Amino acid sequence: MSESPRGRRRGPLPGPAVPDGEEVLSEEPIAEAVARELVILTSQESEHRRADVRFRRARAGHVSLDPVVEIAVRARRSRSSRPLESCDRAATARPARREDEGVPPGDPHEESIVDKRHQIEDLRQEFRAAQQARSSEVLARREPPRRLYHYTTLSGLLGITSSQSLWASDVRYMNDASELAYAAELISDAVTETLSKVDNEVLRAALPERRGFANAFEYGIGRTRPFVACFCEEEDLLSQWRGYRASETGYSLGMDLRAVAIPPNTHLRKVVYDSAEQRNEVRDVVEVWLRTAESLLGPERGLAAEDVFPYPAIWALQEALAEHHLRLKHPGFAEEREWRLIKLVDVREELRLLDQRRTDEMLRVTREQMRELGVEMPDMRTAWGEANAEGVDIKFRASPIGLVPYVELPLRERAGVFAGRLPLWHVVQGPTPNPELSLESVEMYLESRGYGFHTELTASHIPLRQ
Repeated sequence: MSESPRGRRRGPLPGPAVPDGEEVLSEEPIAEAVARELVILTSQESEHRRADVRFRRARAGHVSLDPVVEIAVRARRSRSSRPLESCDRAATARPARREDEGVPPGDPHEESIVDKRHQIEDLRQEFRAAQQARSSEVLARREPPRRLYHYTTLSGLLGITSSQSLWASDVRYMNDASELAYAAELISDAVTETLSKVDNEVLRAALPERRGFANAFEYGIGRTRPFVACFCEEEDLLSQWRGYRASETGYSLGMDLRAVAIPPNTHLRKVVYDSAEQRNEVRDVVEVWLRTAESLLGPERGLAAEDVFPYPAIWALQEALAEHHLRLKHPGFAEEREWRLIKLVDVREELRLLDQRRTDEMLRVTREQMRELGVEMPDMRTAWGEANAEGVDIKFRASPIGLVPYVELPLRERAGVFAGRLPLWHVVQGPTPNPELSLESVEMYLESRGYGFHTELTASHIPLRQ
């Protein structure tokens, strides 16, 4: 046997005997096939499932390698429809066409996926632009007050002042999660009523018939989840103190969120309690959506109904109404005068990003293994591209109902006496058996954290019920 430049023997790799009629793979083709298959095995969505099926069908493979490499080779051997020679040519003559799209060159199917994905995103952007013009006017009428109060426990106070962050929890696990049902029912009724008045025959024929289709959290694409941190305009509210057990003291933390750097994809929204105002808001959103859809289906655009409906049109309406599901509450809660920091997190994409990072590390290790075989691993991608995620760290905490997902929202003042820190202007201690003694210790703690002179500390005026 001849020696390779790296001093290794060339020819068949050691392993079990190969039955008659089986293909004998030489070292270089195996290495290149491994590199390609690793990309396929670690690509996202349906590619994961396809690779898994190929591996199960190839369990009778007769190649003995490192476990990671062996999986890739077995999957490669099961693809009998693609001769090894054609795979080698594809690896050595990879055109750069559409590399910026993450499309494997020469794959018309993958290219069609990218083209369709771009068309969908372009249409969704048109829907978004139409809604933004409407929402800007609404938001201009709802400027947040100088102080908003976040109610929490003593352990919450310690954690918030230490991390300069609030925990935004998945709203479905919060105490008032049942309010989602109220908003969903009201929105569904308003959507159905507005759609019933459409007189454009082409548009009417394309509209969905399923009730509640505009609810992104029930019928939406992906796994978008609502994470919320709540505030009240009232600093000393009995209904809020009642949420704490007799064994714990509550606190309301007064902040000025107007000067805070709000995290990306996070919005401060005022909760609406008036039922007539709620219906009007939903109707306005749906009417803008209908006008946009009707313009897209006009003869000058050249789009067929199936280009717009059911998707991306449904996704656009779900996106436009997502916040409404989180800020429309029953009129009976009006005394709270609540505001919410809302962060919508695509959990599927965030988890996909974590998976990509694990994959990158695995490929890094495998790339080193390939270099030991004297072969550089080809750089191949799929049309699924990178995860559309911002890198949110989804955490979990224990509760009586199980694990509660939450994310941390850093809230730091851009400039002023609290620059770079949480703008904590006022702390109200809730009803407690020993208010004076408790206030003294809390005051010492706040001063130790830098919240002394500028942070007012007071006790609740509501008497403790024994």
